Amino acid sequence: EAWKPDFDDAGWREVDLPHDWAVEDLPPLTDETLPSLSIAEDIWRFSPGDDPAWKDPDFDDAAWQEVRLPASWEAHSNYTADNVYGWYRRRIEMPAELRGRDLVLLVGKVDDVDETFVNGVKVGGLGQSPPNYQTAWDQPRRYVVPAGLLRGDGTDLVAVRVFDGVGSGGLYAAVGPHQRSGPFDSEAEGGGAVGFTLGGVGWYRKVFSLPQELHDRRVMLTFDGVYMNCEVWLNGRRLGDHPYGYTSFHFDVTDHLVFGERPNVLAVRVDASGKTSRWYPGAGIYRHVWLTATHSIHVAPWGVYVTTPEVGHNKALVRVQTTLCNKLPAGRQVTVRSQVLNPDGKEVAATETPVDMAAGQTQELVQELVVRRPRLWSTETPTIYRLVTTVSAGGEVVDKLETPFGIRSISFDASHGFRLNGVPVKLRGGCVHHDNGCLGACAFDRAEERRVELLKAAGFNAVRTAHNPPSPVFLDACDRLGMLVIDEAFDCWRHGKNPHDYGRFFDAWWRRDIDAMVLRDRNHPCVILWSIGNEVIEQGTPEGADLAAMLASYVRQLDPTRPVTQAAHPGTDPWENMDANFAQVDVAGYNYKDDRYATDHERVPDRVIIGTESFPGHCFEQLMATLDMPWVAGDFVWTALDYLGESAIGHTYYDGETPQFQTWPWTTANCGDLDLCGFRRPPSYYREVCWHIRPMVACFVQTPPPPGKTTEHVYGWGW
Repeated sequence: EAWKPDFDDAGWREVDLPHDWAVEDLPPLTDETLPSLSIAEDIWRFSPGDDPAWKDPDFDDAAWQEVRLPASWEAHSNYTADNVYGWYRRRIEMPAELRGRDLVLLVGKVDDVDETFVNGVKVGGLGQSPPNYQTAWDQPRRYVVPAGLLRGDGTDLVAVRVFDGVGSGGLYAAVGPHQRSGPFDSEAEGGGAVGFTLGGVGWYRKVFSLPQELHDRRVMLTFDGVYMNCEVWLNGRRLGDHPYGYTSFHFDVTDHLVFGERPNVLAVRVDASGKTSRWYPGAGIYRHVWLTATHSIHVAPWGVYVTTPEVGHNKALVRVQTTLCNKLPAGRQVTVRSQVLNPDGKEVAATETPVDMAAGQTQELVQELVVRRPRLWSTETPTIYRLVTTVSAGGEVVDKLETPFGIRSISFDASHGFRLNGVPVKLRGGCVHHDNGCLGACAFDRAEERRVELLKAAGFNAVRTAHNPPSPVFLDACDRLGMLVIDEAFDCWRHGKNPHDYGRFFDAWWRRDIDAMVLRDRNHPCVILWSIGNEVIEQGTPEGADLAAMLASYVRQLDPTRPVTQAAHPGTDPWENMDANFAQVDVAGYNYKDDRYATDHERVPDRVIIGTESFPGHCFEQLMATLDMPWVAGDFVWTALDYLGESAIGHTYYDGETPQFQTWPWTTANCGDLDLCGFRRPPSYYREVCWHIRPMVACFVQTPPPPGKTTEHVYGWGW
């Protein structure tokens, strides 16, 4: 009942916003009630195939292969088929202190589905085998075994039946007892995908007063971002909800406020429960919250839209579309003055238009201004102009606001790639998630600006906001510092990638979330592309093409000045199935598919391509492709900055070890050009050499291999 104004929150702690509870230290665990026995790390017997008799402790497995676990079965047996079964068996020795006691059997991690038997009796299993397949590849297998099932004489037989869907399979990692360290929990439901952090449900309450002189104003409550699935109440009245954790939203709270000495009580419930993300998302009100008071006649939220349809060195045409609201019960005539100020604060253009507004009307007004000898916005000269919008009624100023913008032109075509102000520019790009490392998801102004500064200093001229709209502060920094941006909407559409992700809400909310991204961000000169999705499940199918057409068409309605892209997973087979998808967008986003740059150009010569994701070690090859192939506008490495979650996708490994994702206690991806604190790693210097930003030599020491290990391997995102 925390939404009720009289709820007693005296026992709650005070926090400052932005706030992310998922990065805060967790309370210590209570003592485990049962002892545990870890069994993964040893010699097992293995056989591909499937036979229910193999769970029987008396079955003769002498002909089976002996393998040392943990390891994927691709590594220990070259068992590379997908959608197959395999079994592991071993006998376990029982320490004297565990005999006659119930215990927790620490089996390990299994990719993808398991059923585990002790002496022929099933003691546990996670995931689901076909026909209703569901993976549990990242979940620890810890099963309670009653004392009566165990002999304790060394003959106890453990048998593990494994089903592998796509990719690696087998008993690939050991697990220990339940552990916590700082904000990390080895049993986190999202596992290594979210860096072993916890989400859950949290509440916020804010008590505030407003001066009596605001009683006749319209008041808007705006949240820059809440992760996720939040509900909002004011003074006991439910304002609404907002499921998506990355888009901004607002409520008109005028009719729910009290003024003067009486307090207002704002309550926000945030539900980040379950498996919501493929990377660290954070949890809570992690961006700014704003309360804005206006006259009843005012500019609508995100109601100023500035474009520069004609750009030259001698003059530029500035078009301003303003959406006005009249909440009064009577009509009024208003005057809208639009004034352009240069970076020095000097007026360089102005126009004024009278508007007759009916009662309760919302009306759009278009004005055009000419700026002489404009200073163009570019990556090297990120010049920011300001549009001052002044709304007057009856000689009184009723609304006034400033909108930063840049004067620049952008274009994409297969002959020149990307052009900024008519000049070809190769996109030296990097993908970035939204977190700020040890600060979690909190979008502190200085932290957001620092990220852009670090990337600019490392030679990047473009970022892709993978895989969601960023904070407004981040885009403001990109505007000021000259960083080009692919502004991305979604990581999934109708078919989600996790049980509790945005896929549950897509059909009901996609239009509102596209509104929030495009209307909020379309004045930023740094934004050069709208991305409607990343590696969506529907790609390469008729449904995917229809959804891409729907999304791209709606984006163009809101902003016809920027092209639309979609980033595609390389796994569509045949790749030509993507043609229908790519036909709906203006620029085709290829993730790890540079082998098709040349051949696809022969098939579809007008297609413009961007490498929306690439491996760090392929920097030189990607650079050569963009230089040699004008239809390839640029490349975005995965990833420019290291991040929490997708644990250890960039780690190096040795013979017999598992590549790619790792289990506890890994918490970071370990694949950024810059590490979690912003320090440059070796791939960043290699990239700078390839890009030839300036003459340089860089030298590093490779970590010696551990004893007994000889050959070090690098997986796709490693270095």
